[in-house]
Amino acid sequence: MNNDNNLSQEQFQELLISVYTKTNDSNEISAIDIVNEIKQKLLTIYSPNSHAQIGDKAK
Repeated sequence: MNNDNNLSQEQFQELLISVYTKTNDSNEISAIDIVNEIKQKLLTIYSPNSHAQIGDKAK
């Protein structure tokens, strides 16, 4: 069984597509922009109303 904090394959693909789209939309993009895009996508996936959040321990 997968740990709840793991991304599903579908979620990971969405993350990659999001970052790829972001980099293609801009002529200049820095590493920090890519990191921020990944962070924002992860925050969306692990939002407070989600069943699991990054860093959560089993209760």
